[in-house]
Amino acid sequence: MVLLGLVVLLSIITAIRKQNKQNISSGKELFSLIFFFGILLCSLLYTEEFYKGQKVIVRSLPILLFALSFLLMEQFTKKDVHKIFKYYVIGCALSIFYCFLIAFINYTDNPLPLTEGFTYFTLTLDFHPSYFALYIIFAFCAFVSIFDWNSKTKRWIPVATWFLLLLLILFLRSRAPLIILLSVTILMLLKKVKKQLAFIIVAVLLIPAFFYIQDILEVISQGRSITLSLADRFHIWSSTTDIIKENMFLGVGVGDYQVALDKQYFLTGFDKGIDEKFNCHNQYLQTFLSVGLIGLISLLSIFFFILKKGVQTQLFLPFYFLIGISILMFFDAVLILQHGVYFFSFFAAIFLKFKQNTHEST
Repeated sequence: MVLLGLVVLLSIITAIRKQNKQNISSGKELFSLIFFFGILLCSLLYTEEFYKGQKVIVRSLPILLFALSFLLMEQFTKKDVHKIFKYYVIGCALSIFYCFLIAFINYTDNPLPLTEGFTYFTLTLDFHPSYFALYIIFAFCAFVSIFDWNSKTKRWIPVATWFLLLLLILFLRSRAPLIILLSVTILMLLKKVKKQLAFIIVAVLLIPAFFYIQDILEVISQGRSITLSLADRFHIWSSTTDIIKENMFLGVGVGDYQVALDKQYFLTGFDKGIDEKFNCHNQYLQTFLSVGLIGLISLLSIFFFILKKGVQTQLFLPFYFLIGISILMFFDAVLILQHGVYFFSFFAAIFLKFKQNTHEST
C-alpha cells in the first residue's frame, strides 16, 4: 500500500510537471511540503502499528493536497494574498462573534463559556483555545498588514484591536499564544517605529513581566497547576529524547510514536503519561521521534523556504506566520491535530507560491 501510494504520488507530480511547467517553476519551493509528506508516508514501511500510521497519514493529507493544488495555479501576487487574507480576517472575526453569541444565548443553561473562558468558550467550534488564539493572532497580523493605518484618524484602530486581542487571549487562558502575541508585537514595533523607541516600548513590557511572571501565569491559568504542567512537559521531553537517541536517523515510524512513549513512561515511572496518552507536546521532537533526523530537516527546510520568501518579497506576513507556528510547535505537537495541519499546510503553501511582481510595492 505504501509503495502504491508513492507510485501514485510520483505519477501525479510527473503529470503536473508535463502540463504546468511554468506554474511549477514559480512554486518549486512547494516541493518541500511534498517531500515532507513523502517522508511521513515512507515511514509506514517500518512502523509496526500500521493502522495507526495510516490514520496519521490521512490526517496529514492537507500538506500534500494544498501543495499539489497550488502547483497547478499561477503564482500568487500581493493583490491575491491580500484578498485571501481579507476573507480570513472576516472569517476569524465572525468566529469570535459566533462564540460570544452562542455563549450569551446559552448563558442560563451553561454560564461557563462566559465565566471561565478556556475550552468552554471555544467548544462550540470544537477548537482548542491555543489553536483558536493562533488563528486570531495571525488574523490580527493580517489586519494590521494589509490595510492602511497611516492616517492620524485610523492609527488608534490597530492599537485598540491589540488590547482587545490581549483580553481575549487572557480570557482563553492560553500561555503559548501570549508569547506569540508579544513576539509578533515586537516585530511590528520594529517595523513601524524607530528602533530606539521600539526597544524602549519592549523594555517597558518585558521588565514588569519578568518580575511578575508567576502572577501573570497564575492569572492565565486560573486554578490549573502550572508547576505540574511544566514538570509533566519536561518529563515528556526527557522521555522523548531518550527514545530519539536509539532511533536517530529514521525514527520509530508515524504509527509507533505513542507506543514508544508509553514504554518509556513505564520505564521512568511516569504513570500519568501512560494514563493520559501524552504525545511529545513539541512538534520538533514529535517529528524527530516519528521520522528521524531526515524528517526534522525536511520540516525545518519548509521554514527556511518561507523565511527566504519573506526576505525576497519584503512581505511581513510570512515572518508573522513563522513566529506563530514555530512558537506553538515548541509547546505542542501541532501536526497531529487537524486544526494545526490545516493552518500550517494552507498558509505555508500560500507563502511558498507567492512572488512579488516588480511593479508591486511592499
